[in-house]
Amino acid sequence: MDAIITEELDIDKEELRRLDWKVAIASFILFSSGAHTSFFSFIFLEGKNAILLSVGNSVISLFGIGVTTTFLTGKGILFSGFRQVFFWVSNDCRYSWYWSPD
Repeated sequence: MDAIITEELDIDKEELRRLDWKVAIASFILFSSGAHTSFFSFIFLEGKNAILLSVGNSVISLFGIGVTTTFLTGKGILFSGFRQVFFWVSNDCRYSWYWSPD
């Protein structure tokens, strides 16, 4: 297995070990910043306005994540941005329907 990793995939195992913590820290920072974008509006507002601002912040952030993925996928900016927002909306609608009290 080590021979396949080093020769065919051209991956240095020592480099992967050095990147473990960097990747973990970057993942934590991005995850927590994503959580703060939707929570941030509730610090300054309350009720319906806070919810609408939270949804708006989430849509903008998710669209930005979709645009960022174009560097990896080569797809169009609008396609990737709206695809990310669509997945979020479809997932949110699925769980709100599932957990609705009615």
